Amino acid sequence: MLVAIGVSHKTASIDIRERLAFSPEKVSTALANLISHTALEEAVLLSTCNRTEIYGGLSQKNFDIKELIAWWQSFQPAVTTQLIEPVYYQLSDEKVVTHLMRLASGLDSLALGETQILGQLKQAYQQSKQVGVLGQMLGQTFEASFSVAKKIRTTTEITKHPISIAYLSILLAKRIFTDIAKTRILLLGAGENIKQIIAHLKAHHAQHITIVNRTYENAALLAQQCQLQAAPIENLISEISKADIIISSTYSAEPLIHLESVKHAFKGQKHRPVLMIDLGVPRDIHPNVLKHEDVYLYSVDDLQAIADENKASRKKAAVEAEKIIAYEACAFIAKLHAKQHMQSISVLRDKAESLKLKAISMAHQEINNGQSPHAVIEKLAYSLTNQLIHEPTIRMREALFNQDELMVSIYKQMFGIE
Repeated sequence: MLVAIGVSHKTASIDIRERLAFSPEKVSTALANLISHTALEEAVLLSTCNRTEIYGGLSQKNFDIKELIAWWQSFQPAVTTQLIEPVYYQLSDEKVVTHLMRLASGLDSLALGETQILGQLKQAYQQSKQVGVLGQMLGQTFEASFSVAKKIRTTTEITKHPISIAYLSILLAKRIFTDIAKTRILLLGAGENIKQIIAHLKAHHAQHITIVNRTYENAALLAQQCQLQAAPIENLISEISKADIIISSTYSAEPLIHLESVKHAFKGQKHRPVLMIDLGVPRDIHPNVLKHEDVYLYSVDDLQAIADENKASRKKAAVEAEKIIAYEACAFIAKLHAKQHMQSISVLRDKAESLKLKAISMAHQEINNGQSPHAVIEKLAYSLTNQLIHEPTIRMREALFNQDELMVSIYKQMFGIE
């Protein structure tokens, strides 16, 4: 059985998502704990700025999804019933497969068709593999979603005009500062989002870019690679005071910029607009900075309107992609079911083989003890017949007693009874 539970930008606002998110350094511990304290036999945990999702695989069929919510609450004390109940979604079996394929293809993203989510899914898959909690069922499901995503990206125009959270951030910046090349830009963080933002900024000929990160070595390395400036986190107030645009994307548990730091940074300066774009979940910039009259703050949720404007050109490609997913999901599920049934057939054959070997062994012993081979063969045949038809006979009687015509018909077909 496949199960999934999660929240996303479609169901929960950022102030809720940031409380439900898992920081990168906690994911491995969370995966191991999840397997130890729930009925799940395999698991993958995906936590990004737009969603947190837990995927699981298990052999039992009657799994209560509330068990995952209870685990989430025990592992993360900030997660309360009142917080998660109104915003979470749950999926099982076929719906998990379809959801993963849509997700990997960028169809469930804030920026329709964006490619970053595929990399994030692959990273979550690899991390689960490294922890040792990725089983065959989930592994095959994720691999199928990667394959479908590749097919969609090569056979449709979903990525003809690529957009991403980073790209949307630059579009927003251009609405306030028409000439980005002349603006002073402060980037807070050194991860994948920041790397993409740097690429877009350079495409717009931005020249004055400084990177600040909690780990200065990471900021310095990225700055060196991109020929930019880097500064230690201790200089954050000073760097804020120089910036026209501040874009942040870190995994800090607490905000790194708040109203007091902004007041301190801009003390004595002339009034000028300062754009802050916070892509962090949890947030890097406290909402109270909006109390400063010169600050314009946007979170990742505020990019939705810009994303909607860019969806029109991709809607046709998205329809084509949905058709591919519908077919591929159906084909994969049929294949998965066939494998499960083949395992049942294999178990049945193994059981019959075990009975045969045990009967032959007993027959050899009895012949060696001087019993008549004819009598031994008759006894062996009688014993095997009884053992092989014992369970089916009981089930057939139950079906007849309960007047279950369907089951009676199935048993007749199985054993060739007219």
